[in-house]
Amino acid sequence: MDVLTGQLNLEISPLSVRCSHCGAEASFDLARQNYHCLFCGGVTDIRQPLLHAEAWQERQQTQLARQLRAAGASLHRCPDCGAAFVGMGEAEGNCPFCGAALRGEALPAEPTLPALAIPFALAPEDARAALKAWAGKNLLKKEGRRVSRAAERLTACY
Repeated sequence: MDVLTGQLNLEISPLSVRCSHCGAEASFDLARQNYHCLFCGGVTDIRQPLLHAEAWQERQQTQLARQLRAAGASLHRCPDCGAAFVGMGEAEGNCPFCGAALRGEALPAEPTLPALAIPFALAPEDARAALKAWAGKNLLKKEGRRVSRAAERLTACY
């Protein structure tokens, strides 16, 4: 919480608990069931971190939905297995999970989205090359042969 304005600072990760008085990191006091600041001695209510985490999550979801709409994303659903994921443009092709034909829908006004989308560490072509390399080293195994045949269909899904 910002000491001057009394507002939650949503730029701070919800994974750390901050003192509501000075903003320094607070430690949980097991005996008193609250967070205690070793810097200023302030006490932060045990509910404060949860309120901060909920507000942070809501903000992240709102930003993600705004970015997806701006990029022209749509919702892709599988009629067979029920998988749903966000994709760009019209749904085309097959479900990466069960192989059924996908259905495309407009992104709902209030989509159910994860709190945070972590960017992929590899570009699709790099991931495909790594997968093919692994499969090539494991062609004597059943899994290696199956992966080798399916590597071209590699799809990144959230």
